[in-house]
Amino acid sequence: MQPITEQPECSGPKSGIVVRDPQASLIVQLRMELAELRRERAELKRHSMRDPLSGHYSAAYLEDRVVQEWARMRQNWTQLSVLRIRVDGPREAAVLAWAGWWVGQIARSTDVVAHGRDDDFVVLMPETSRAQAEALRSAIVHRTRRDPKAPKSTTLRVELAIALEDADTPQALIEAAPDRELDTIPAPPPAPSQPECLLPPSSWAPPPLPSDLPR
Repeated sequence: MQPITEQPECSGPKSGIVVRDPQASLIVQLRMELAELRRERAELKRHSMRDPLSGHYSAAYLEDRVVQEWARMRQNWTQLSVLRIRVDGPREAAVLAWAGWWVGQIARSTDVVAHGRDDDFVVLMPETSRAQAEALRSAIVHRTRRDPKAPKSTTLRVELAIALEDADTPQALIEAAPDRELDTIPAPPPAPSQPECLLPPSSWAPPPLPSDLPR
């Protein structure tokens, strides 16, 4: 007696109609729906990479990226630094946009600038020593302090943290910074008698930008 084998489909000799196995059709449908869900998930992830207000990377992307950079740091025996710029005062859209613009202008092309969950801005700096991170921090301090377009009643706090020195885990690196690295930047008073200009006075020499520093 020949064993009975399940036929997934059969066709009539005259009608040409193909009768498919219902179970096989269900599997195909489920696979199509799963592929569509994956496509939608990838699309949402792509949109969530950017913060709509500042245009910088989102907090979710930063949390994933810092894990990758931490692993790369341990593997290649390099350094990893983080700057956190916090806005004290009214966190209105215009204030956050101003702070985010300055951070984006001063950060290097190799840095990862993100808008954090607490409306702070985080600059992730791979292969960056403490001295190089201090130079970037100093540039943010001096240039924002001298900006006559700085919003009123606004204070920026710039914090610096170094991997394995100030934080033992990737998450701790982007969440906390030691108090000794804290610097307060009060917004300058308005100067209506002087024209608005983003350039500092000619007698003031700003510190070198991080892009000019040796790597």
